[in-house]
Amino acid sequence: MKVDHHWFPQINQDPPKKIQAFHDVWVHAVQFAWIGDGFGWNVVATEEEDSSDYFLLGTVYHVRDKDPSQIYLHRPHVGISATKDQLIWMTSREVFLEERLAPKGEFPERYVITGFNFQMQGNSRLSVVGNSFQAIYTRKSDQRYPWKQYWINLTAP
Repeated sequence: MKVDHHWFPQINQDPPKKIQAFHDVWVHAVQFAWIGDGFGWNVVATEEEDSSDYFLLGTVYHVRDKDPSQIYLHRPHVGISATKDQLIWMTSREVFLEERLAPKGEFPERYVITGFNFQMQGNSRLSVVGNSFQAIYTRKSDQRYPWKQYWINLTAP
């Protein structure tokens, strides 16, 4: 599916905003995105107002016919910052590696999402289930890369 990802500017919260839920969370930054077949938010947060132990929370709502009132799938996720330009997101059944690739030669700046489904084997083993995928996005609608689907065999101890 040819889609555009529209990332709105990050909104920094200074001072952080306290959100009362099952556990109090202090929000330091929020970012909204439209992802072609849905929308979502990413949040940088801490457990204490003045802490520097940040964690990432996010959620994505998938919709039918680009209509936000027709949500058919909700994917809450947690994130890990792997490097400056890489994030790892996990839902209850999926892992996504998101990375920004700088322009190089004939290739424009790209945003790449690689993902796979998993299931837990017992309490300590993760196994990949089904096919994996890779989607590559650019800021230029005339430069689209094909959706890649592949099979990987990964079992982590």
